[in-house]
Amino acid sequence: MMATREEWCADKLSKLLNEDLRISTLNEIKTHFEGISDTEAMQTAELLELPLVFDCLNDSNQEQVDLACEVLSLCMEKLDIGEAALRYTIPLERALTHPNPGVKVMALDELSRILNCSSQQRNTLVNNLCKANIFANVVKCIGDDDLKVGARSVGIVSSFSALNPDCILSANIIQIMKETMAKNEVVRLRFYELFITISVESETAHGSIVRRGLLAPMLEEINTNDVLLRLNIIEMLTTLVQKDYGYAYLKREGFIDKIFRLFINEADPIFLQLCEPGILKFYGHMAECKPAEAFEKYPEVINKVFDNLSSSDYTVLKVSLETLGYISRSDKLVLDSFVGFQMISALKSMAERLQTFPTEVKLLVLTWLEDLLAIHHQNGVKNDSKIALKWFSSFGENAMDLIMNYVKNPFEEMRLAGLKVLTALTMHNWGQDKIKTYPALIELLLDRGAESFKSTKDQKYALVKSLHDNDFGVFDEETKRRFEAFVIEGPHYVRAVTEIAIEGNE
Repeated sequence: MMATREEWCADKLSKLLNEDLRISTLNEIKTHFEGISDTEAMQTAELLELPLVFDCLNDSNQEQVDLACEVLSLCMEKLDIGEAALRYTIPLERALTHPNPGVKVMALDELSRILNCSSQQRNTLVNNLCKANIFANVVKCIGDDDLKVGARSVGIVSSFSALNPDCILSANIIQIMKETMAKNEVVRLRFYELFITISVESETAHGSIVRRGLLAPMLEEINTNDVLLRLNIIEMLTTLVQKDYGYAYLKREGFIDKIFRLFINEADPIFLQLCEPGILKFYGHMAECKPAEAFEKYPEVINKVFDNLSSSDYTVLKVSLETLGYISRSDKLVLDSFVGFQMISALKSMAERLQTFPTEVKLLVLTWLEDLLAIHHQNGVKNDSKIALKWFSSFGENAMDLIMNYVKNPFEEMRLAGLKVLTALTMHNWGQDKIKTYPALIELLLDRGAESFKSTKDQKYALVKSLHDNDFGVFDEETKRRFEAFVIEGPHYVRAVTEIAIEGNE
């Protein structure tokens, strides 16, 4: 006679009490859960007393510990989201202090499931867990030697703190964080990452982090002789400087002046080689938010950006082009006002050298050109369009021919990059006029058979849709109807081919 679910669970739990039978029993439970329906698994998980499975973790036998982790994961994922965390708070809390990193990961993954709850249930669960020792143990896990444990812990703490900002700012948790941070540089960086993640959530959260003195030590790290540490600090603060309140804070603390003085005056070639890309990226994002201040206060940095455009170092060239791209998205007028002549010279130079560049640099330059031409904001469209025309005209005497070489290129990445530049042109009346007058270009754009890649089909659709949506009165009514039909049909429309068989007379 087949055992009932209750009898099966009772049998397994009884066997788990016998140390000699634990491994075989855990294997049986694992195999059973892998072979039954979700409904059956949910009902079985409800009956199975998991504290006995958690007890199997308290052993030096690696096989047993690994099996217990697998069984716990299989069972808990069948329970309602969050139910396991509440029902088994104490065992999970202990699991977070287990010497085996796999056990910690299992517990952290279960806590992560809470974030998938409905809003009300999630908030209640997070508030309850933040009051328990389990949250303190997650914070301690940020200092774990195992990378997976540390990374998962940072993610959970930042997510929990976004839902309950006070949970990370209690005196007890702050003391735990400071003690854990003292472990080593790697752990400090994890906490710095956490503080920045919380700071960029809102100005209120940033203010709370600052008032408790959690960001100040991070800013001091820029004075260290450890180049890699400085590099990481700069990279993390690049996220913060993009916020108005983050920029104001870094400026007030003197960090922005300090970082650019270091860059301009630094004689250490190792520092410059490793940190220059990060500092220029920081500058680019800062200038995207505060372009006029960036140019007025730090002209040496923007001059360095233009100098780098002739560099053979791909990383330096990439970040310099991206820096100009960031600024052009924010304020083309300021860029043109402060460095208009340098922009024109740079565009001419890039056009002349484009054909000689390796593929990755060609793609980089085309992406840069797309950024310069595209309209990213509705404010000041007239000025932006005028400046974009000047820049496009500077991109060689035959800029359209140059771009069309890539639009017709057989390789996907190159073709896609060319189409994206054309799409940027559709945002201007002068750009649409260039598309209209270029020989056979409209037919190419409306020819669905010309594209064999999904990405280029999607981009061509976006291009035609932009021509349809941005009606500057450039095209005649018939062409506009063709654009409309193309848009209605969608990006992957395939015309049906009807074959007509003609029989001859016998």
